[in-house]
Amino acid sequence: VLFIFGDIMIEIFIIYPVAVYVLGGIIYYLAT
Repeated sequence: VLFIFGDIMIEIFIIYPVAVYVLGGIIYYLAT
């Protein structure tokens, strides 16, 4: 259980910054 939970947390920590960067880029592109 802890191993699976840790794997999910690792995936979240990897995907979250990428998602924020992409969304930020889209918002910046639309705003300009």
